[in-house]
Amino acid sequence: MHYLIYKITNKINNKIYIGQHQTENIDDKYMGSGILIKKAIKKYGKENFEKEILFECSSLEEMNQKEKEIVNEDFIKRNDTYNLVEGGKGGSSAGYLGYLSLKNHLDNDEMFKKEWLIKVKNNAYKVLPKLQEGARQYVENNGGAFLGKKHTIETKQKISLKNKNNHLGERNTQYGKIWINNPNIEQNKIINKELLDIYLNNGWMKGRILNWEAYKINNKKTYVKPSRQKQVIKTMNHKLEMKKLYSLLYKYYKDGGWKNVLKHYDYKYSRINLLQQFKKYVPEYKK
Repeated sequence: MHYLIYKITNKINNKIYIGQHQTENIDDKYMGSGILIKKAIKKYGKENFEKEILFECSSLEEMNQKEKEIVNEDFIKRNDTYNLVEGGKGGSSAGYLGYLSLKNHLDNDEMFKKEWLIKVKNNAYKVLPKLQEGARQYVENNGGAFLGKKHTIETKQKISLKNKNNHLGERNTQYGKIWINNPNIEQNKIINKELLDIYLNNGWMKGRILNWEAYKINNKKTYVKPSRQKQVIKTMNHKLEMKKLYSLLYKYYKDGGWKNVLKHYDYKYSRINLLQQFKKYVPEYKK
């Protein structure tokens, strides 16, 4: 096992990140796990960062101590570093100093500030408890990065276009996949399209069943976009209730006609309307 202290340098702005790493392979291409360094690599591209091994230690304790000596309180307060917390803790806790460093970046990087505050509010980052609490305090104290502001129409169009392009083709999580269902076992699943023929030959069908009870009554499957699923299920449930109701009223009607229906149920519409509903919801009804 190798116990390493490494430095990553951004060749564009010369900002640095120093961290520790335990590995069996010194050349494993590891580029740190800090929030800011990962964001920077994503922004500038991995090719614009250079990594060097500063020290190879003999034990975990020596590695922690060496990182602690380098990445101290003064170090993380510098503007030319991506480190958020003091070294020597092996990533086990963030601490309030981590929050102070984060606050420094938030105060000096408007774009980072906006993105970070939105993600903290949405709880998208599963950061360590103390750092997360510090970030939330910053949100409360500063009122959020977008408080009292509105996107222009041009900005909204740009955001819409970007989001649209991010989900096209292979970037879409459902790319190359398809929903199928099997009424015999009342099960849905999503599969790769190249497996479709195999499933179709074994009792499966294309599409997704949202309400199996309604499917059995209507004898047809329904596939809709997730945004419409709730409305479709609501509609199906309504049809199911109507079938039950008019099947009962049809029984009364068969036993004693229109007057018998009114005797057992407060039907608010006309006899003609009732017959129309029988035709719609009662398969055995014959005019």
